Amino acid sequence: MLDWSVYRKGSLAAWIRHSLESLLAPYRLGKSRKVRASAKRAIR
Repeated sequence: MLDWSVYRKGSLAAWIRHSLESLLAPYRLGKSRKVRASAKRAIR
């Protein structure tokens, strides 16, 4: 949340979603490792 408070790009919920997806991607089985395009757009 500190990063978001500094950069303020997109909503906090989208920022956290993107961070969690990036963190957990290597551990997910059978799922695409790409971050959803909608999450990327929300952060920009």
